[in-house]
Amino acid sequence: MGLKSKFCARCGKETGKLADGICVECRLGGSDIIVPKRAVLVACKSCGSVDFEGIWIKSDEPDETHFENNLIKKIRVPENTELESVKISERNNIFGKIAVTFSFAGRQFTQIFPVQFEKKLVVCPECSMHRRKEYVATIQLRDKPENVRKMMENMRGFETNILKTEGQKRGIDIYFTNKEAAKHAAAEMRKEFNLFMKQSGQAYSWDKQKNRPKYKLVILLRARE
Repeated sequence: MGLKSKFCARCGKETGKLADGICVECRLGGSDIIVPKRAVLVACKSCGSVDFEGIWIKSDEPDETHFENNLIKKIRVPENTELESVKISERNNIFGKIAVTFSFAGRQFTQIFPVQFEKKLVVCPECSMHRRKEYVATIQLRDKPENVRKMMENMRGFETNILKTEGQKRGIDIYFTNKEAAKHAAAEMRKEFNLFMKQSGQAYSWDKQKNRPKYKLVILLRARE
């Protein structure tokens, strides 16, 4: 015995999923799911990090995952409808399709939409600073030479954020292209070696838009007296 076809009681369309005998298009009352015609992924051609809403993220995830994450933020569904997931169902270089799964009236539905995919390769701010040899933070390590060498071993996980190092009479200065990375590295060393830490700012330019000085972060780490 074959399976009976399911037809929408309102428009007569044959479909595999009905909600109270009506297809999803009729249930939505003509309100469309709004999907961008084009999905753009901005990535750094030097380090491979991707731009997600203005934040550069280093990730080993495939491009498809980043495209899907960007699309989730831009897709709009009608009222009383919940977006469940967005998956790329087909992609051939530029052209492709996505499967949009959503919940409505206690049922789950999936619709397919055509999308154009574009990947833009640029240079991220951090790599740009490396190229221009600019830094935004400095960690000043001050201790005995043998202790400083041990501390520098803790910097191995921050190489991509370190522009250069300079030896000083009582230690070493480490120049960072990322303030948060410098703060993280300093916090780790302070805890590991029980160091005294002091933060300050060094004015280096003027912010015309905010009408105030721009500061570079300076973090002093030294042995406790």
